[in-house]
Amino acid sequence: MLFSTITLILVLARAGCGLRVTRGSPCENECGGPKSNTTGDEIVCRDDQFSQGIGTRFESCVKCELRSTFVSNRLGESDVKWGLYNLRYAFSSCIYGFPAVKQSLSTPCQVSCEKLRDAMGMGLMDPTGTSTYDFCGLAGFADPLVTKCAACYARTEDEKYMANFVEALREGCHVKVPDGSEFLLDPDKIFTTEILPATTAPARPKPTESKEDKSKTPLVLVIVLPILGCFLLLLGCCVACFFCVRRRRRKAKERSQGSYLHERWNDTGIMSPLPGTLRGSWGEPNSAYQPQVYSPQPQVYSPQPQVYNPQPQVYSPYPPDIKYPPETYQMDTSPSTSSPAGQSIDYVQNISVPILSQPPPPRKSLSNP
Repeated sequence: MLFSTITLILVLARAGCGLRVTRGSPCENECGGPKSNTTGDEIVCRDDQFSQGIGTRFESCVKCELRSTFVSNRLGESDVKWGLYNLRYAFSSCIYGFPAVKQSLSTPCQVSCEKLRDAMGMGLMDPTGTSTYDFCGLAGFADPLVTKCAACYARTEDEKYMANFVEALREGCHVKVPDGSEFLLDPDKIFTTEILPATTAPARPKPTESKEDKSKTPLVLVIVLPILGCFLLLLGCCVACFFCVRRRRRKAKERSQGSYLHERWNDTGIMSPLPGTLRGSWGEPNSAYQPQVYSPQPQVYSPQPQVYNPQPQVYSPYPPDIKYPPETYQMDTSPSTSSPAGQSIDYVQNISVPILSQPPPPRKSLSNP
């Protein structure tokens, strides 16, 4: 009995808490099961609160819905619509305290975003799949008002997520994503402190490919690729033939020029043309050039006699006069006596004359041993 009571309490608590999601969607587990409406117990406002507990579940649920292509045609609902609804519910609760009262610390930004109150709170209590984008047409959700509000929260320290929430809602109003398509913005860029750029012009949604288009794509490739391959092959053959013919003609021209010069190797007409062979113009002889005929002149050899007149040599028994240097002579002087003063004449007379010694014997000549 006690166990059944605890189980019932847990089920009721799970049913009472959760975020809005399309019934039968693959995102039901992320969002806490199908709910008729989002509750304030699943909403947080500060940036650091989205990384723990309730904020983590809210972020996982909205990311799954914005990436989902699940649609309920019977109810006119889609996961993308409910993802944008949950963002608007969180923004309105944190900024204006409606429908759930949440504490917000950005008082100046509440003033800047006051004109968006009516548009943000429209239809939050009784939402339907067909009325998700009704707030986009209100004058209170004009682009200048949205830009002013987002710019204010972008300058805060701990509520930058709110700026990205309002930018994502504006993008959803511009595009109004068709059923079966994902949201244009990457959900990871919404739940971050990096501010999204302001978008004032509507963007085109990504085209969705049907099964027929996917089946036609390979067929087009099968037809186009062989044609393109044949064209490239034909072009390559033409280029190869062109270069082959050009090469053969060049070789033939080289062979013809070589044989012509070989045949006229000893032809004197190449070096010294005959009269009348050169033409200045068509049929007119060239008078400026006069051929020169080579006529060799005979050379007469007349040798001159050469007379040889030897000079007689006279033999002399005496050797030739050889001059010796003065150092070879020995000088011999007799003692001299000094004369007193006043007897200069006698002193001059008593000076002895040097006597030369005999010259050395003559040298033997090499020619006369």
